[in-house]
Amino acid sequence: MLRSSPVVVAVTVFALYAGWLSLAHYHLGHRMTDFAFIGQQFVDRSSTSPAIEADRAHIQSEWGYDGQFFLYIAQDPSGAPPYIDDASYRYGRIVYPMLARGLALGRQDVIPFMLVGINVLAVAVGALALGVVLRRHGASPWYAMFFALYPGIFVAVLRDLSEALAYALAACAVLLFDRGGRAALVGSCALFAVAALTRETTVVFALACALLLLLRDRSVRRGLPFAVGAILPYVLYRSVFLDRWLGHAGVPAALRPSLIPFGGIAHYWPWTGDVLDQAYALVFPGAFCLALAIWALLRRRDDLGLWALAGNALALVVLVPPAVFSDYYASLRVGTGVVVAFVVAIPALMALVPRSRTWVWLPVVFWMAPWWQLLQIIFQSQY
Repeated sequence: MLRSSPVVVAVTVFALYAGWLSLAHYHLGHRMTDFAFIGQQFVDRSSTSPAIEADRAHIQSEWGYDGQFFLYIAQDPSGAPPYIDDASYRYGRIVYPMLARGLALGRQDVIPFMLVGINVLAVAVGALALGVVLRRHGASPWYAMFFALYPGIFVAVLRDLSEALAYALAACAVLLFDRGGRAALVGSCALFAVAALTRETTVVFALACALLLLLRDRSVRRGLPFAVGAILPYVLYRSVFLDRWLGHAGVPAALRPSLIPFGGIAHYWPWTGDVLDQAYALVFPGAFCLALAIWALLRRRDDLGLWALAGNALALVVLVPPAVFSDYYASLRVGTGVVVAFVVAIPALMALVPRSRTWVWLPVVFWMAPWWQLLQIIFQSQY
């Protein structure tokens, strides 16, 4: 039926985001550069790039937000490092800004439009890919809306960040992997490699796919080449290219995984204010999803969604460092991998718990709770 088509889901998602973008740009007067949220402190760090110097006219706050770094890289790929807080870390997510620059054909006035446009299209494509996977396994493609309407994804679009594109690529890679066959596996591996160069946390999905191949084959014949192909380009890019160019390519110490389970959120105990909100929006539903995935894996070990859900919940909730919880927007975005994995796992979970849907809506209610705060931002004249 048409109403159950993944295409209808994707068109609905695109219409929602395009409608909000039209409202923000044409009725609330937001310039496309406003989405990058440019800060004076970083524009003032240097005067070596004429392209970035032009952003002085669009400063919105003292420090701005992370989207400004993607804008700077897109505007001047070789000249942006002096304007960036941690150049090797920011350049590790190179696909998003370079895609925007390429589609803009290097035109400076078009780049801000492309950064926003790519993200809006990516959310729709990601929903389409997830919808196809869901329908293929007998579940409604409308569950893909959990990804499209997740507050962390909206924040990525709102602030010119890379999560929307990265997880759309990961969703497409999962779709190809689910199809099976040699050509599809090669395509999936390639997409995961690009996704890792967009945001490194998508590697969890690639590792889940490789693990599933190992379990199915009971050998490394396909699993090991898949893992290497998906991860090696990112490793070489950081450890060879970025290290030689920028002098270092390590992940900042503050963003390395916590060695203590839930040590990131525990660092802020007793929880109050934004930290308590983040516990509700990320930690509680993430812990529930980890427990649910472990329970399901004890009964069904051959499902990609379950392995991806367990891996993402472990990496992006249990072991995240304290720095993630210092920024409400950051923790929402980090949770995106868990939400995508949860959507992929829905058919397997439905098969294991056919008589109840409580397990579906329990984490979703917590994930969607931050919308009450985001709605206050959407209709502001200034972000």
